[in-house]
Amino acid sequence: MDQIKRDYELGLPVLTKIFELKKDKLIPLIKKVCQGVISEHYNHLFEPKNVRVTKKTVDDEVSEIRIEFYDALLISPMGIHLSPENGANKKIIAFNETFTLENLI
Repeated sequence: MDQIKRDYELGLPVLTKIFELKKDKLIPLIKKVCQGVISEHYNHLFEPKNVRVTKKTVDDEVSEIRIEFYDALLISPMGIHLSPENGANKKIIAFNETFTLENLI
């Protein structure tokens, strides 16, 4: 349980920075982060005209960003998960001590 709490505390500032971005900045950023991590089959998730971006808060706290067009990318304090239209969610990026947005934003 302590590890989950620590991971959440590491990831929340990252999610908060991403959450502030508008769709036209958010999509290219997530594309850079996911480059080389997910199959080109999911490139349609990086086409701003096709996808819907949903940002969710709970009790005024940033909770989740969802980028979807049939398949979806779920961005939470725990990292980025790929949710295929047919299949189980899979964590593809963890927001941990080594993850940084410094040169991407």
